[in-house]
Amino acid sequence: MTTMTANYLIEAIREAESLEELQRMVGPSENDETLNRQRLAKIDQLWEKSQKENWPSSIDLWPYPYGERYKQLNAEQAEFESRYC
Repeated sequence: MTTMTANYLIEAIREAESLEELQRMVGPSENDETLNRQRLAKIDQLWEKSQKENWPSSIDLWPYPYGERYKQLNAEQAEFESRYC
């Protein structure tokens, strides 16, 4: 984890044009990072399950609730990446 000095944070706040830009500069909290790692692990687990059980390639055809959960997790991941990456 990068150590941030008070001067760095003050400069980031001054230069940020929006809250979203400031969030990208500062990065996610430790809790957000933990949740992100857990989400990625769940996405991988669902994908591996789909391969092991020979589910259709279209996620819309996966058994309920797995397809919906996979789409939800990917949407959350996309939101995280758009916020911090």
